[in-house]
Amino acid sequence: MIVDDKKIGATVKVIMEKNDYKTVTCDPESCIGKLKLKPELILLTNPKILTKNLKEAIKRKAGIKVAYINDEELSKEEAKRTFGGSNVLFIREPFDIDEFAERIKDFVR
Repeated sequence: MIVDDKKIGATVKVIMEKNDYKTVTCDPESCIGKLKLKPELILLTNPKILTKNLKEAIKRKAGIKVAYINDEELSKEEAKRTFGGSNVLFIREPFDIDEFAERIKDFVR
């Protein structure tokens, strides 16, 4: 699931689909309802878009993996507060497309 508030969501979707991932793109508001689809990965194009309700919904999804794209990495403490016990992957923006795809592949395994 790609949660997007920026223009890079379309690019991320193309990369993911080219690497054989099924994708659902949504804005932060509609993400909570779409968590019922049980995605194995939530990919955030900006961790600052998370609402309190969305943070809580992610924390309730035990074992879900969260990757976020940003120009600045969250501290381990902030990532834990934001995503709970979820597995978290940071991808620095801008990113290399091939490296992005490989890191997602390794993370999802």
